[in-house]
Amino acid sequence: MADLTVVLPALNTPWDIVDLKLVRLADALGATLNLVVQAHSPALNRSYFFSNRSTIDAESQFREAVSSWCKTLSQKLTDAGQSYTLNIVWEREVSKYLKSSPPNTGDMLVLVNTSSHLDQDFHTVIRQIRNPILVLYDQHWSSAVSMAAAVDPVHEDDVPMARDTAVLVWASHLAEALSGSVQLVHSCFVPAYLADFRKDILAHHHANIRDFIADGDFAAVDYILINGDPSVALRTYVKENHIAVLALGSIVRGLFDRPTIGSTTESFLSNLPCDLLLVHS
Repeated sequence: MADLTVVLPALNTPWDIVDLKLVRLADALGATLNLVVQAHSPALNRSYFFSNRSTIDAESQFREAVSSWCKTLSQKLTDAGQSYTLNIVWEREVSKYLKSSPPNTGDMLVLVNTSSHLDQDFHTVIRQIRNPILVLYDQHWSSAVSMAAAVDPVHEDDVPMARDTAVLVWASHLAEALSGSVQLVHSCFVPAYLADFRKDILAHHHANIRDFIADGDFAAVDYILINGDPSVALRTYVKENHIAVLALGSIVRGLFDRPTIGSTTESFLSNLPCDLLLVHS
């Protein structure tokens, strides 16, 4: 991998993410960091600035702060011996910038997030960018990064199979690069009215997972079947097993065949329990 496009919110990115995650990722993947600093500030156009002078002063102070922050970022990467490029996006949403200057095909996109949920601009990025997307937030990685790949191999056509395969391939690639491990995980929800058929349903899911592993030549990957609604059961699994990165399929075809974020993935984006690797088929 030659490039790793990374979007960072100006002024808000914790330095630990830069020092302990981005540099480590770049080293592990042999990548150059293409940094995109998110510095678009709609607040500067709000009506609480009552004069042109106030607006000019506020924008000048903001730009000076961002420029100083970028100098610190550059110095950290230089000190780490990391190759990088840096672009500051001042005038528009980063989703529009990436749409006009997308990452190279096959490269990973990294979104550095500074809260427990993603803002709308990042949601737009996830819907429109076909590259694998790694969402990082302020959670430490251990020396061996523990990963889980969430799949749903119980399906009626080949589209979900292709997506599940892509999820596991990318999760395995990242885990290997970071000297970590990856486990295949599938959540099976059996509603109360089907309780009498629970044993048969679970057996069917186990069989589908084993077929998926055999068909994809993933014999070296362990799997676990967990019970419950995926949005809840996966979150519990991540917490109890100290998962650092959860890999998920990111996009489904919605109403009128528009790309939408799947409901399970959406629930994780709304309340991040760990870093996420989002993969298209």
